[in-house]
Amino acid sequence: PGDRRNEDILEIAATAASGPFDHIIVRRDDALRGREPDEVPKLLRQGLIDAGFAPEKITLFIDEKEAVGAGLEMCQRGDLLLVFGDNISRCWKQIVKFQEARGNEEQNVESESTLVDTPLHYDAAVLGDASMIVDNRGVRLAREESD
Repeated sequence: PGDRRNEDILEIAATAASGPFDHIIVRRDDALRGREPDEVPKLLRQGLIDAGFAPEKITLFIDEKEAVGAGLEMCQRGDLLLVFGDNISRCWKQIVKFQEARGNEEQNVESESTLVDTPLHYDAAVLGDASMIVDNRGVRLAREESD
């Protein structure tokens, strides 16, 4: 978010650059918090490049809906798309509508939610006590909530 210090934004980018990502899309939050519309995405992009992430594997969007749409369009079956949404409801609706628009091309997708083992290349410390759930809507993290 725009209320973070520049060095914090650059550190976030450096952390992302060290992850197992093939491509990174950067975008801004809805609330600018006193920054220019493209200021934070440009800082993130520069931080990624400074940390060694290939510039051609970075896409910059200002609008969150455009960024989420581009990510959905880029994905192929078996890909993992992480969406760090500012407006979670809007993002989730966009993801669900995207799948519906595709006409559920994959009719053999299981409709029941199932827990899956965390792939080896995802650090358990990052996921903490969360489990990955895969169903016909996609993949999401779920945490056990105490009674």
